[in-house]
Amino acid sequence: MPADSLKSLREQIASLQVTRCRMLHERVRVVEGVVLRASRGGREPDVVRMGLCSPEARGRNLACGHTMARYVLLDAVRALRAAGILPEAAHDPLIEALESVGNAIHLLDHQKGEAERRLALASESTGSCDGAAEEAAVEIRRLERQHDAYAEQMRELRGEVLAHLDAAIRVRLA
Repeated sequence: MPADSLKSLREQIASLQVTRCRMLHERVRVVEGVVLRASRGGREPDVVRMGLCSPEARGRNLACGHTMARYVLLDAVRALRAAGILPEAAHDPLIEALESVGNAIHLLDHQKGEAERRLALASESTGSCDGAAEEAAVEIRRLERQHDAYAEQMRELRGEVLAHLDAAIRVRLA
């Protein structure tokens, strides 16, 4: 892989971000203590969420549960391996870690959505933060902290890919 291609790939990877958004899009819309609901596809009305970030923001955020950016990072690692730049001993654990953290973020997103739903409905039914609502609130805080940890892991993995790219560029330019 020529140095120019490596530099271009490095720029692409460097442009990817890791945002500790705490999956705010899963929050439920509440107006004057009433949970907003909407019918979807003839099913029982469900809660209305805050909504996803813009496609541009999702497209760059490696820590988003709805991003395609992690595939860009995975493809870069595979390209480095195919070009003989990244040895198998480094490639396989890196791919495994990226897939593992990505899957964990995706699962966490669903868990956060369900906890936010429980909190909103429990708070609405009692008008206060009762036992069920408090339990959901504690769970939400735990999930948000876990997302922060996954975001940091993703930041470190992105840094590892950038370090491999930097080393390969130095070798090509030497």
